Amino acid sequence: MVNEKHTGLLAILRQGPLSGETVAARLGMSRVALWKRIEVLRAAGYEIVADRSGYRLVDEDKPLPWEFPGAEAAIRYFDTVGSTMDLSFGEAVAGEPEGFTVISDRQTSGRGCRDRPWSSLSGNLHFTLLTRPAIPLAFVGALVLESLCMLKETLEELYGLRLSIKWPNDLMADGKKLGGILAESSGRTDRCSFVNIGVGLNVRKTPRLVRPIASVEGLSGAKADRREILARFRRRQLAWCAAPKFEARKWESSQAGLGGIRAELWTGERLQGTFSGFESDGSLLLSSGSKTRSIRPGTAKLVDGDTA
Repeated sequence: MVNEKHTGLLAILRQGPLSGETVAARLGMSRVALWKRIEVLRAAGYEIVADRSGYRLVDEDKPLPWEFPGAEAAIRYFDTVGSTMDLSFGEAVAGEPEGFTVISDRQTSGRGCRDRPWSSLSGNLHFTLLTRPAIPLAFVGALVLESLCMLKETLEELYGLRLSIKWPNDLMADGKKLGGILAESSGRTDRCSFVNIGVGLNVRKTPRLVRPIASVEGLSGAKADRREILARFRRRQLAWCAAPKFEARKWESSQAGLGGIRAELWTGERLQGTFSGFESDGSLLLSSGSKTRSIRPGTAKLVDGDTA
């Protein structure tokens, strides 16, 4: 098992290529002991090349547990799973603490709102973060908007992007979908037992869909690091959960342009009007003439550019 004793070796390998003799000397160990540690890293998913120039780490930015010092025990990484949400839900019910995170390079049964399939391509970022905020169940939709803003701020900081959010769960870049957030919760009406926050982010690949799609690397023109994106977002989210605060004005200022809106309620009723803000529980306010209607997340979809 990889643990903190391997982080020094990983740091050296990232400087490569270096001869086995050089690496072993820096770590104060024999060549045989070095070889054993390298085999442990390879078994854990790292690609380490050994040729005439020495050892070289092919750093694929896999968000493996030991890449998050201090949080290793809370991280579970898989190359492929059905759904990170499904795995995390079972662990949440079993009592895993807040911060437990399931990550997968690829999902075979990823999903978005209304159980629509979510295309989960290798090289993108797919994870579910278990949170236990002291909020009512009715405010989970607002938590999604807060989480979208956190993801937006993280990517803007790291890659200088200009992003927006789109109610109820999309992260957008100039009209193109970059990612989405799905929340699944359990608990009493007055307080959640847990909220699983599922994130799907197109980091380096764009699925072939009818709607316009973007990726972080495509927008920034720079290599993106899934580990850094996850680490920063995770810190933000857990800090927020320690002292929840809902800021509707922030959601409004981050919202993608929604002038005229057409929405379809779960009952089949269709509404048309103008976006006029949010309520503190994450409900969208739709104005038509002299009337304003509040639409709760999960009860409707936008007919134009509906979410996934």
